[in-house]
Amino acid sequence: LAKRANLFFMLNPDNFITNVMGPDVMTYTKVEIDPKITEFLPILQEIYQRWLKPIQSQHAIFTTMEGMAEFVVQQILKDDTNFQNYLTTFAGTDYSAYSVKKSIGKEFTEFIFGKFGKSTFEKLIMNPPNTKELKNPQIYLNRIK
Repeated sequence: LAKRANLFFMLNPDNFITNVMGPDVMTYTKVEIDPKITEFLPILQEIYQRWLKPIQSQHAIFTTMEGMAEFVVQQILKDDTNFQNYLTTFAGTDYSAYSVKKSIGKEFTEFIFGKFGKSTFEKLIMNPPNTKELKNPQIYLNRIK
């Protein structure tokens, strides 16, 4: 059943292009499947709808964990001269360019860290965000208050 539900992700154009689902897909509440695909697999929409919530939860948890790790590593390395030299010598960049790399999980963590400081990580572990909250951290703050 899970393999069939995962078929929607495999057929999604984002997956073909980048092998990653876009954040918009992860905020769907209702899925619409191309009628041609439905002709071949009429039950696919029902299966996918049933698995949508668990797939979104897994996506949100992994995105949050990756964001927390990326945020912490950047905080640790921002003043490290050896890392600065590495970026300049081998990556052809500097810390300011490295640190602005887009990451929905990192940006979410930075926002929450700005409100809660060091207790952020405990809050995120004990009360993880959903996919909509990852895109709009204020919704998460409103929920956990």
